[in-house]
Amino acid sequence: MDPSAASHIADIPVIGLVFRHFWIVFIVFTLVHLRRSWTRIRAKISETPELEPGYRALYYGLGVVLNVPWVLMGLGILSGRVAIVHEYLSPSAGNPVVLAWWGAMGLLALGTTVWLFAGGAEQLSAHPGFFPIPLGSATRVKQVWVVALVWNVGMGALIFSGFPSAKSEWPNWLPAAAPSPQSLFPLVFLVGFPAISFVIAHTGGWGALAERYRYDGPIDQKRYMRSGSFGAMRYKNMLTVAGDDSGLYLAVFLPFRVGHPPMRIPWVDIRGSVLAEYGVSLVRLEITGDPPVVIALRAADLRGLFEGRPLPEQLRFLG
Repeated sequence: MDPSAASHIADIPVIGLVFRHFWIVFIVFTLVHLRRSWTRIRAKISETPELEPGYRALYYGLGVVLNVPWVLMGLGILSGRVAIVHEYLSPSAGNPVVLAWWGAMGLLALGTTVWLFAGGAEQLSAHPGFFPIPLGSATRVKQVWVVALVWNVGMGALIFSGFPSAKSEWPNWLPAAAPSPQSLFPLVFLVGFPAISFVIAHTGGWGALAERYRYDGPIDQKRYMRSGSFGAMRYKNMLTVAGDDSGLYLAVFLPFRVGHPPMRIPWVDIRGSVLAEYGVSLVRLEITGDPPVVIALRAADLRGLFEGRPLPEQLRFLG
């Protein structure tokens, strides 16, 4: 954002106040999220009291890391050197405070990376339930972080260029022969699409389950383009579903397969219950293990897998 435009917005009585101090909203939201997280963490501590020091250390560390960006952003605005929070999205304007904030974010990312690869990933893996998403093994934690880090570095580079403005260009210190930001967007998309798919798989729980239940063998009577959810991640008309007496088969069709290998989950590891959502009868399937993962599938789709055959014990409540 042009500095003069930012200054003009900041002078508008009510709107300027909101845009100038929106960093406070970020802090409040973060604190509310942390408070809700502590309720979940306390339940884990009650199950494994010996892990309480580790859970507390992770919790306080997370609180600091999540609030550092907004506190630094607020300090820049209170100093009078930054007019509104949107200026932080325009580092190409050359505001030294904005550039310092981006530098601090780089150091924060670097510090987090060093911590994860120096034992932090193992610490997270040893404290299940710390995050509301199933993280899986320490190796998988590192993989997800690296993919997310590469994606954010790429997006940060585009922001530095002024993208998506038609006049966006790289900073002067880059070689003149460097390709324009606009010409690199298709490459960012091609790299970013599988990266996002990989992160989604490990946010909802598919990745954690695939570590235990990956299955590359043949399967009969598949049903294609079904919908469902893994945790908070929804898969609209993207699932391939099948089932027999031994287990439930799940896959995602190409090109969304990155991070989503096919898997076959034994019925003995599944607990099922019916829940209604928007008038559609869904079956909530809790996959036992550490961490547990919750899958939701349409009841009609699950019944259809066993036409003419008895339902497995875990699904007999469907009638």
